[in-house]
Amino acid sequence: MSGPSDAIGVSRAGCVWHATLSGAPSRSLLAILGVLRRPATPADAPSSIVSRFTRPIQRLIGQEVYVKYMRLARLFDGTAFYVVPIRYDGCGPVKSRRGDGIWLLTAGGGGGGGNSTDIENAMFVGTGGPGIPGNPHSGTVRMVVPDGVASATISYPAGPANGFQPKIISPPVTIDATAVGNVLLFNVPRSSGGGQIFKPTSMIWRNTNGKIIRTFHGRL
Repeated sequence: MSGPSDAIGVSRAGCVWHATLSGAPSRSLLAILGVLRRPATPADAPSSIVSRFTRPIQRLIGQEVYVKYMRLARLFDGTAFYVVPIRYDGCGPVKSRRGDGIWLLTAGGGGGGGNSTDIENAMFVGTGGPGIPGNPHSGTVRMVVPDGVASATISYPAGPANGFQPKIISPPVTIDATAVGNVLLFNVPRSSGGGQIFKPTSMIWRNTNGKIIRTFHGRL
């Protein structure tokens, strides 16, 4: 178990919750996320991001942050994105998962919790938006991807742009996106309302040579 780097603690059923941890996240996360393995810089752990993990809600769900492994992954449309390894320790009064995972955060918010298996199987997906200037029926897909994924091609069929307003139709579109710092981000002419943004025809992962390494069909 990683040691605590602060003195904030609450005992429950033989365990103690600590907002921050001085140790390292699981080997499975370190093995697939190069962004976590690079040396830390002063830009990697701004107080606005660290403070999210000292709030009462984190105590309730037993969520702790490996503060020395927080990393600024990339900038996208002027926004900084941080890959943040966390641990669910089961110490909070609210029942939650146990073990290590990843959050993807900006100064304005974010989320996650996906573990290494989720990341390798393209199941770590979040959304924000609107993503396309001037298009209120658009969004941004946010993914943490494993080492080796350099780019992706995502194809959407023609269909509703907004699940709450199904008569608004977007044409088919294919999007090419580049992964930076294990983070894949792309803007989509679909809103997240009603889940339309999660329903591409396919997503293809490629390596730095352009070779296809994984293909996913019909979902994000």
